[in-house]
Amino acid sequence: MDISEATVSAVGFSLPPPSYTEAILSPQPSTPPPTYAEAVGVLPLQLDNAASPYPILSIPTEVMPVHHTQRVFVQPSPHQVIPQQMLGRTLGDAPTVINCPHCLQQITTSVSYKPGNAAWAMCCLLTLFG
Repeated sequence: MDISEATVSAVGFSLPPPSYTEAILSPQPSTPPPTYAEAVGVLPLQLDNAASPYPILSIPTEVMPVHHTQRVFVQPSPHQVIPQQMLGRTLGDAPTVINCPHCLQQITTSVSYKPGNAAWAMCCLLTLFG
């Protein structure tokens, strides 16, 4: 294999990687690749070493219960909300005769339908995509 002098000086005396066919035909190494610690040069953590840079934490053997108390003061609201009830009548999709909760007169409700956002979105999608 012939290597030019410019390639050797630019790379720092390392050979270029082999081609794909050369890599396939060459025998594979029988040893596994190095571990991270071996490749980077980090010493393995020794648990019995007191000079270890990593703190060794132990699980506490005794658990102390912690009780927090907090006082909460609630002031009554000056406004009372009175829910209005329809006395068992439910409004449906048909006109219904009920008593008005404000004027207490007997009235007949009217039902009107209006297209919502889902209907408009469906119309736009059908228009765009046919």
